[in-house]
Amino acid sequence: MGANRFEDPCDSSLVEIWLPYGNTETFVSVNDENLLGILQPQEQNGLERPQEELESALENPLASELFSRITVQGKKVVLLVELTNPSSKNLIGLSRLLEKLKEKGVSSQDIKILLTTETGEAVRAEEERADLWQNTFREYSVIAHEPSSSECVEVGKTSKGMKVFLNKSFVEADFRIVFSDVSLHRFFGYRGGCSAILPGIAGTDTVKHNHAMLTNSNARMGIIEGNPVYEGMEEASKLAKIDFGLCILPNVTGDLVKAYAGDLTEIFRVASRDYGEMCKASFRHKGEIVIASAGGSPYDMDLHHASACLEAALRVVKDEGSIILVGECPKGHGNKVFYEWTKNFKEVKDVESEIKKRYVLGGESAYYLLKARERAKIYLVSVMPDYYASNIFKLRTSRTTNSALQSAQRTLGKDSKITVLPYAQMTLPVHEERPASDRT
Repeated sequence: MGANRFEDPCDSSLVEIWLPYGNTETFVSVNDENLLGILQPQEQNGLERPQEELESALENPLASELFSRITVQGKKVVLLVELTNPSSKNLIGLSRLLEKLKEKGVSSQDIKILLTTETGEAVRAEEERADLWQNTFREYSVIAHEPSSSECVEVGKTSKGMKVFLNKSFVEADFRIVFSDVSLHRFFGYRGGCSAILPGIAGTDTVKHNHAMLTNSNARMGIIEGNPVYEGMEEASKLAKIDFGLCILPNVTGDLVKAYAGDLTEIFRVASRDYGEMCKASFRHKGEIVIASAGGSPYDMDLHHASACLEAALRVVKDEGSIILVGECPKGHGNKVFYEWTKNFKEVKDVESEIKKRYVLGGESAYYLLKARERAKIYLVSVMPDYYASNIFKLRTSRTTNSALQSAQRTLGKDSKITVLPYAQMTLPVHEERPASDRT
């Protein structure tokens, strides 16, 4: 795990750092004297026997009955799936869960796999991934929730009066299971667990109501306590009456590190805490230039997704510094609302007002991009046409990370300090104060 760092044999002062980019890699050459550090998640090797970890989690659940003792034979089962990166590596847990259901006498005809909107998009993003899903789960009925078209029914109200509408197929099932991985999120705090319900399979009005709170100062990456967006998600999850949950922790390559099973809200609190510790990267000084890779495919499938990594970069860049966003973006800008709001709104306060009045999926990306542009100059290394990147999103463009770095240094100076985040969407930078004995 981690970026490859090589000394340039022709110039001992240069360090080559390789960064994920789509399905490949790109590199940047940084003067060693300028390099403040490479911030990335803690090294975590994938388990050699992930099946054993999954078995242990299922038979040692938190705040729930043992899976082996649950009776599901003769019931209609819905297995809700939310995966940030639905690759072959993290399908092991899902496959094992389906095998356990079969062992308990549940016919494949009685099992429906329901994908959240984001998971459905990720599955369709690449032909290879779509084929993988089709081949693996061809014997099951697989559907993707679409907020604007899937039929939803009301399951109750939260303590703040929000009506919770959820996918009808999920609500009307006899037995409801949620399977998800855990990842950082810029205003949920963490994605996974409860986010499989809201926004995962929620109706449009429910999502709009809850996500309108994303401008709250407590709605930020790595925080769930006191986060009003997450609190709404957790209450909605409890109203969903989920029978069993399974959460997995992946490392940056998607390999399983740990599994948690049992009551969904309980296991997600534990899983997100552990994931946060895994993602933490300490730093002492902010840099004038931050080079941030979204982490490769599918995180950089388009600018809407890739721009999420700016949150980590903003934590470690000085005001009026530069951020070099490394993301292939083969699908262009992606979300239509993201495009329209960025084009039509010039100031953060205007987007913030619009979010509070009528949140629409994609509007949050416009909000965060405008906020980032107020703090720093942003360079984009991608295959996106310059017309969109420069004229609409107001980003400086480069085809290589080295050329973007050279441009930033021409503005900020050759001696500018540089921080690199190879997996910015999976990194939680934490400022580390110097010990009192080190202060002058």
